[in-house]
Amino acid sequence: MPVRPTVSIIREIIKDQLSLSDDQIWIYNQRIKIPDTKGMFISVSRIGSKVYANNSSYVGSTSDLVEDQYVSNLETISIDALSQDTSALEYYPDILMAIRSTKAQQEAEKYGMKFDSIPFSTADLSSPEGTSMIYRINIRFPVYRTYYTSRTIDYYDSFSNNIISD
Repeated sequence: MPVRPTVSIIREIIKDQLSLSDDQIWIYNQRIKIPDTKGMFISVSRIGSKVYANNSSYVGSTSDLVEDQYVSNLETISIDALSQDTSALEYYPDILMAIRSTKAQQEAEKYGMKFDSIPFSTADLSSPEGTSMIYRINIRFPVYRTYYTSRTIDYYDSFSNNIISD
């Protein structure tokens, strides 16, 4: 079963909490251009991760052995709030609040995540846009996430001599 990406979960949280439409918030690199209208637009991306645990354990009996596997990551998520008016400047605190909302905590529990309450950074990246005059606020924050899978595996308690080498 495919795993739901962290950026997809965060996109839905922000969309819900800020009452945005589908065309106002997207996952980075989806060939979407900012419309030439007022209002805020948001791009969510995963810019890196660090694995800090990779474990497996076995539970059950010899006739019903199950292997549980876990991979824990510290994922760095980047959110860009973009606007041609001052909406990005005005609403970026709401993005931070959305990540700490009740809905965010419920989603975090559902998917084995923890959102850090303090971002790594918030930066005004408007100046590289030049004369296009687009406001761009970037927020980078850590998300701790554990991916889990469980499957039944075969258990071998006896071996024939022809498969064991001396």
